[in-house]
Amino acid sequence: MTNPALYKIGMQELCFSLKLYTGWIVYSLWHALVVFYSVYFALTEVGVVMPDGKETGLWLAGTSAYGGCVFVVNATLLLKFHIHDAFGILLFIGSLASFFLVFLLLSLFARDDIRDLFAVTVQLPTVWLALGFAVGQVFVFELLYSSCRRLGTSEQRPLLRHVDDE
Repeated sequence: MTNPALYKIGMQELCFSLKLYTGWIVYSLWHALVVFYSVYFALTEVGVVMPDGKETGLWLAGTSAYGGCVFVVNATLLLKFHIHDAFGILLFIGSLASFFLVFLLLSLFARDDIRDLFAVTVQLPTVWLALGFAVGQVFVFELLYSSCRRLGTSEQRPLLRHVDDE
């Protein structure tokens, strides 16, 4: 505790509080609803069919919804962190690629309903539109949030500047 001013933020609950925790929970619920309704619901209820005429079904919609979660989480992390280096970008690309790699391996070697589902999923334009909408809402929400935050005044900013100066 050589510099007590650095601990002022924690003592005044500016970084960790019930209000911030609740905000993150609401934020994650918003993402979950958007991913579910834009990906899963769109692929099962709208009447999307596969190229062979069959309905998309639970496996395709569920796997695409999981892919939507992977995309949304990575887009959120990319937007929330403002310092990007080569290793971070490599991890971002690797996490998206790992979803496709695991899905491809399961599609090639599984013996259940997921067999041969990768090629069909990648070919359906509705899947890509739903994933694009899910990720796009993250960007729109983040732009609105940062715009509102810039317009509003916050008591945290002067305190943070004061702590940084000391």
